[in-house]
Amino acid sequence: AWCLAATLTFLKKADAEQQQFFADNRPSGPIRPTSRLNDERWLKNLAHPEQDLLASKIFEQIWPSVLSLRIQTDKDAGLNKKHEVDPASSTVTFARTFGFVANVMGLPTPRLFLRTDVQGGLTHMPVWPLASLSGATLLSGFQPNDLMFVAGRHLSDYRPEHYIRTMLRSNTELKTVLMAGLRIAGVVPQAEPAIEQTAQQLASKMQPAQRDALRNLAKRFVDAGARTDIKRWLQAVELTSCRAGFLVCNDLETAARMVTQLGAAGPVDLAPKEKVKELVLYGISESYFRVRAEMGLAINR
Repeated sequence: AWCLAATLTFLKKADAEQQQFFADNRPSGPIRPTSRLNDERWLKNLAHPEQDLLASKIFEQIWPSVLSLRIQTDKDAGLNKKHEVDPASSTVTFARTFGFVANVMGLPTPRLFLRTDVQGGLTHMPVWPLASLSGATLLSGFQPNDLMFVAGRHLSDYRPEHYIRTMLRSNTELKTVLMAGLRIAGVVPQAEPAIEQTAQQLASKMQPAQRDALRNLAKRFVDAGARTDIKRWLQAVELTSCRAGFLVCNDLETAARMVTQLGAAGPVDLAPKEKVKELVLYGISESYFRVRAEMGLAINR
């Protein structure tokens, strides 16, 4: 009932009673979950239903090889130890928020570097161990809920099935890598030169366990019809990431504002109004109600 009242209030369709119910039960301060997201909750109640899970699992096996081919040293990536902060002990609000959200989302906290001397938001860096870099933009002028959304959306890409999109933004690149994975698994015949070359490069960086998992997934992918829409996969992953941001910021108005403010996630991303519409629908869905209940976020009266 509270979620429906919150959504109606956001849409300016709530009557006086609904507005009052929303206001009376609106939590003060950040969320206080009693449990974290886990893999089952994520896949059942948070992931967008149009995110092809077989394609996601294939990308999960491939991303370490892509990173191995593109990896930079900290120095080459412009990361200096003096800019690294520990979210667990930092006095910077954004850093503490970053660590809190990673914990709530059940993800290992990547290294975090803060640069107060340059402008810019959060960026995934092509280094190992994994790291994020934030410029000064996020370090002032934002409300705590804003930062919760930003951190949730960003950290979602540290899910192993998502991380590949931080390195390959276009659907063309991702399609080539997907086909190369199927080629490595031996389920497609000799392919065009670009795919063959990519397959050889990726295979040289792949561990035996990843090859075995890739073969099993590729067979299932073929048995399921061997078709996926990579453009839609990218859009659905972004919608999943926005759902994660919405879940942890716990405020539809904040989520909608930040979706608009942060802009496009890539060349095939949906328009902000389309992403906001998807969040509105998610905010009144059984999946959203379930994950809130599972994490102890539901309103108890």
